[in-house]
Amino acid sequence: MPMLNKKSISVKLELPEQPIIITTCTSKLAQVLSNLITNASIHAFPKDVVNDNKLITVKINEANDNVHVFIQDNGVGVEQKNIEALFDPFFTTN
Repeated sequence: MPMLNKKSISVKLELPEQPIIITTCTSKLAQVLSNLITNASIHAFPKDVVNDNKLITVKINEANDNVHVFIQDNGVGVEQKNIEALFDPFFTTN
């Protein structure tokens, strides 16, 4: 993702040693992951906050026939007032 390079954001991948095979709609999964990483790059690292070690970590693991995908950043975090609405459809702070 070119925007990550432009904003000097590093991405760390933590993947299992063995590949995980899943059956899914690839384009929809890719869109969800892309949206999460894009949102992190925009909202976790605002221009007015200095952070010389911008990092987004993507971790994937498998447990009990389930695949878990974790996306974490070391940015500013979510304001307390927005926590409850975070997963509401079309929620925005703009």
